[in-house]
Amino acid sequence: MKLQTSIKPRNDGTVTVSGLNGTQYVFKMDMDGELTCEVDHAPTVKHLIEGGLFFPCEEADFENALAIAIPHSELSDADYFEDMGGGLPIEANTPPVPARGGRKAKTA
Repeated sequence: MKLQTSIKPRNDGTVTVSGLNGTQYVFKMDMDGELTCEVDHAPTVKHLIEGGLFFPCEEADFENALAIAIPHSELSDADYFEDMGGGLPIEANTPPVPARGGRKAKTA
């Protein structure tokens, strides 16, 4: 699968990734100015996509990438996407911080 990355490149304009199979994958600028590389090892593709900094170049591969990144048991849940972000924010479970008292008046 041809992937691209949002990682800032090194001075030479590339990003190098060590695959889970020991292969070095070098992401280089393409004609559109995106850092891309063909990654042919499925476990490495899964690992990179799950990390959040790599994603498919081709729109047709997005569905495959989603199936790779999210376990099948979760995808089979009819309301999986509705469950995302439906909970209370973290701040809702944080106790309030007492307000600081004002400055004490000067006594003469």
